[in-house]
Amino acid sequence: MKAVQHNLDNLVEYAVDYFKELKKKYGTGRERKTEIKAFDTIEATRVAASNQKLYVNREEGFAGYSMRKDEFVCDCSDLDDIIVFRRDGNMLVTRISEKAFVGKDIIHINVFKKNDERTVYNMIYRDGARGNTMIKRFAVTSVIRDKEYILTRGNPESEVLYLTANPNGEAEVVTINLKGTTSARVKAFDMDFADMAIKGRDAQGNIVSKYAVRKVLQKEKGVSTLSAQKIWFDDTVLRLNAEERGTYLGEFAADDKILVITQDGQYRISGFDLTAHFEEHIVLICKFEPKVPLTLVYWEGDKKKYYIKRFLPELTDKKNANYIRGSGFTA
Repeated sequence: MKAVQHNLDNLVEYAVDYFKELKKKYGTGRERKTEIKAFDTIEATRVAASNQKLYVNREEGFAGYSMRKDEFVCDCSDLDDIIVFRRDGNMLVTRISEKAFVGKDIIHINVFKKNDERTVYNMIYRDGARGNTMIKRFAVTSVIRDKEYILTRGNPESEVLYLTANPNGEAEVVTINLKGTTSARVKAFDMDFADMAIKGRDAQGNIVSKYAVRKVLQKEKGVSTLSAQKIWFDDTVLRLNAEERGTYLGEFAADDKILVITQDGQYRISGFDLTAHFEEHIVLICKFEPKVPLTLVYWEGDKKKYYIKRFLPELTDKKNANYIRGSGFTA
């Protein structure tokens, strides 16, 4: 009781000693191992890992992640939506599943990215059985899931003759070959998609020819018709974004790359796909500049020494490339 009364009479000193004891007892060796981060920007589809693979049977019209004997499309997660284009000019967005019927004669299928204004579809179609051949460019930003959208003028027996999906608004040059039985004097001519404005998916397009088209062939690969895209890196979900979340990396054109260096001495140079998931323990993530050297200070575990080096990262076909040899590496 005397000790308690003494502590009460000297409460400030007692409180200071109490907290010093807490620090001594629970400080060294018991540091925080969790990280405090903001969660207000996280959505399930952004965090979801690519834990599945998308397959398709184009003729029979089935798609899903359990169809391992069919054509592989891309990596995906079981929370993704997929977008499907069919030869008849209809489009559908639906939730991915083990196996689902999405319509026969599929000409394009991929993971759907909502509000993606950069992916542009270049399309040429025949209006009806004997109608005009039309050309259009459009983006698909938002849709109602499981609703079929008509991309042609809606006439029976319409057919898509040519379709490409361009993740950065590329516009290629194609050659239009007319049927030999037509009365047209010129039976082959070029069309440049760059001359076409990007409109909504409901736009009917412009007339390419009033004569019957035999086939459409790509003549030149497309270059981006969009301005450079501003990219940020969100270390909360370890993904890139265009919504100004995280660290600003710069403006990226179609051929620009991302450089990622990790703590274990690996580096990777890749595209700026917003669906890609990056590894943890990143030392540096930035826009890849081929002529800009990097300066590295590292600890060589085997030799118990610090080293310094300067080098130019090189493009490689490997997913990761060692930029230092030896074990026990720490950047």
